[in-house]
Amino acid sequence: MTTRQFILPLQLCVCLLVMMLSGHELAALEPCKNTQTVTFQADQPIEAVFASTAVQQKGMLLLFINPNGAPCQMQMKIIIENAEEIEKRYFIRPIQTTEPKDRTFFYQFGIRSLPAIILLKANGEILHRFPPGIQTKQQILDAMRLMK
Repeated sequence: MTTRQFILPLQLCVCLLVMMLSGHELAALEPCKNTQTVTFQADQPIEAVFASTAVQQKGMLLLFINPNGAPCQMQMKIIIENAEEIEKRYFIRPIQTTEPKDRTFFYQFGIRSLPAIILLKANGEILHRFPPGIQTKQQILDAMRLMK
């Protein structure tokens, strides 16, 4: 049984998302020096991820995507381009339709249309659920500012 590990925060987001799109193993990523990182396995429930001390200091941006779909690729590009601003307040957790272990998250959060973004508080409570579809940079940043 192989598991993929995601290394957060978003300072590694660009590498992470590019590696995911190109099909590389994510477990091989090394954390950057002087960076607080959070490592968790893809099959961990959200509650287990929030048990991490580092995650308790920030919220989490859940990005529900189909990596093969054009709208989801566009949404990922927007997230990557704005990673520096997002990482100040949120960790990112990409959740993919192509990963069998991620599928439970789609059911857990009632996701039926893609792409979808949910902002979670540091305690795991849903802070904001964006409508399905591509969200612009401004929509994401505005919601982050309003959801303090």
